[in-house]
Amino acid sequence: MNIYELNLDNNFVLLYGRRDNSIYSVLNNYCSKFSDKQILIIDMNRRWQPDINNKRIRYIRPISKFNVLKTVFELSDLLNPRLALLIIDGLPQFLKDYQGKTAKENLYNEKIYAAILSNLKYLSNEYSIKVVLTSFEVGIGKNNPVFHDINKYYKITEIKIDK
Repeated sequence: MNIYELNLDNNFVLLYGRRDNSIYSVLNNYCSKFSDKQILIIDMNRRWQPDINNKRIRYIRPISKFNVLKTVFELSDLLNPRLALLIIDGLPQFLKDYQGKTAKENLYNEKIYAAILSNLKYLSNEYSIKVVLTSFEVGIGKNNPVFHDINKYYKITEIKIDK
């Protein structure tokens, strides 16, 4: 996909690619299409620089798995009719950390991810909000994002961003 073109026909997508700024370039360009609507960004990676002059973009920066779950499951309280786009940056990486984890902890993280996707899918359909998740590729030589099988189960459109 061209780095500056993104037209989302589907309400629920996952953008993934290499660990560089190409995903953020695409998203910044896409956000400009919502000039009269509000955007909510849940920023796990702390990569978004809030613009205090831009009142239409809101930022939430959770610090733990509990905060992520609380934020996602209370999103319906934060929604208003002007909200058109929800970006959740780095959710798969936030939950998937294999270093020093047992199989039980990894399964727990996958269940949390699935529960979050289920709730986001409901919000996307119920309130007609576009939901965009961002992720990185699993590793060298692999073309899948993190939690690829769970994304397929929830029928999330995966779009790879290449330069």
